[in-house]
This record gives sequence, C-alpha cells and structure tokens, in this order.
Amino acid sequence: MIQNVEFRLEGGRSGVLLIHGLTGTPTEMRLVGKGLNRAGFSVYGMQLAGHCGNVEDLLSTGWREWYASVEAAAEQFRHEVDHLFVAGLSMGAVLALKLAADHPDWVKGVGVYGATFRYDGWAIPWYGRLSFMLPLLHRFGIGKHRMVHENEPYGIRDERLRAQISSAMLSGDSAAAGLPGNPWPSLGEMYNMAAVVRRELPKVNACH
Repeated sequence: MIQNVEFRLEGGRSGVLLIHGLTGTPTEMRLVGKGLNRAGFSVYGMQLAGHCGNVEDLLSTGWREWYASVEAAAEQFRHEVDHLFVAGLSMGAVLALKLAADHPDWVKGVGVYGATFRYDGWAIPWYGRLSFMLPLLHRFGIGKHRMVHENEPYGIRDERLRAQISSAMLSGDSAAAGLPGNPWPSLGEMYNMAAVVRRELPKVNACH
C-alpha cells in the first residue's frame, strides 16, 4: 500500500517544489528542504505517482503518470506563492526540467541535483550499465520482474546515515528510504522520458 510522505515547510512568498528520484521518497529531499526553508522559502516535498509503496505499485505507473503528478503538485503550489521554483534529484531533476520547459510562465528557476539521463553511476553493477537497452526490452515485455540493485555507498558519504538508509531500504519500508532496487520496466520508462526531455531542453528559459 502506498503511503503519503509528502512534506510542507511554511516560509515566505517564494516557494520551491522538490522532486525526489526514481524509486525514492520525499524524505530524501527533506534536508535540502530544511535548508531552503531556513533561507526563507516555502517548501513542498511532493511524492511521485506510484512511489512509496511496493514494486507492483511502481510498475503500475510510467513516466507520464510521474510527470502528471509533478504538474498537479506545481499547479496547486503555484497558487500559494508569488514565485515558484522547482528542484529535483536524479530523475527528479529531469522532471523539473520538463516542468520548466512546458510551463515557463509558472517556473522562475530550476535546481538540478545530479540530473540522470543515463543510468551509469560507478556504484552500479556492470550489468546495470547496459541499461540503455531497457526501453527496447520494456517494449517487448522482457525483464518485467528484474531489478538493478545499486551497491554501497548509494551516493551517501556519511557512514551513519548510509547505514540507516540501507537498513530502511532492506527492511521493505519504501516510504522511509525507497525501494532497494530499480525495476527494469521503470528504468525503461525513465530512459523514454529522458529522450523526450533532452529534445525539450532548449525550451528551458528559467534560471538554473
């Protein structure tokens, strides 16, 4: 069952919409949100469609549903603030760029934290670096129940925090730390979205 773990931090009349990554959770954006809030911004840590549940919940959605949830959150939040900024982590950064491309009248600025157009990090197992083939496999229904599992340190430098997040991931509590791996079909969806956004990047006029 999907849990709602979105968060709000009230601040000034300028607001930042924060978007987490694939298989992630709004919790991973909370530290950034607190820093922005201390700087005077109102913050909305939104939750992507299909996330913070089990693998089946995620697989029931694709990139269009993920993006639709971003648009819905932005549409709501922009009426609560005078100036809307959007920022995202990993795939969330790609979604932020698409929002800025599609709605230049909404978005005043974009924060990009490690935008992921290709899944090829050094901590990813060797077979995960062949993920550029996933859209093709996804189209033919191959690998529906396969996942790519990242290795430590999961991009987290702090050892204590890494241990906490790793424990939460492996416990099955996806609302706390996301899923322990990335399903092949979801990665295929991410690649399809990245191809669309890459073509739309010249339309991004917001400050970044």
